[in-house]
Amino acid sequence: MDLLSTLSTLIPVLTAIALLVYWLGRKFAEINEEFELINRRFAEIDERFKRLESAFIQFADTLLTVLGSKGVLTDTEVFAPKSAVRSMIPTPKSKYYTEEVRKKLLELLDKDPHDYTIGDTEELENIADLIEKEGFETERRDLMRYAWMLRYYAMVVRAVYIYPKLSKCAGKLPLP
Repeated sequence: MDLLSTLSTLIPVLTAIALLVYWLGRKFAEINEEFELINRRFAEIDERFKRLESAFIQFADTLLTVLGSKGVLTDTEVFAPKSAVRSMIPTPKSKYYTEEVRKKLLELLDKDPHDYTIGDTEELENIADLIEKEGFETERRDLMRYAWMLRYYAMVVRAVYIYPKLSKCAGKLPLP
């Protein structure tokens, strides 16, 4: 009788536990589905921001090119952002923005802007990408701001020094 009484008590308890486990499993599955939906929405938002960022960069580059071609931008407009990015160089602390990258940045910023090539400005933008990536991963807003200042400086240099050289060279090429 002892075994029968124990089983009669144990079976309802085990049944209740099994139902609870089943119910919890369903709830966790629902929660997981909600998180997946949220992740998809964040991915869509991230993609929209990337498209907006690209459009903004293209607009700013075009605007600066037009202003540079009209002679509105001068050495002063290059000196101000150069001084800012030169004086605010962040300390490298990650696998992306390393001491080697910082030295390359210093080398580029110490170069006379009149002597820059298109490759130099592309290198500045690559360094800005590395700094921004570190900023996102470490949640350091100062690095993200610095990356944008560096990009702006590269755009101004292209508008004031690079594009005018390229247009002069293009004017000297013989027409087919």
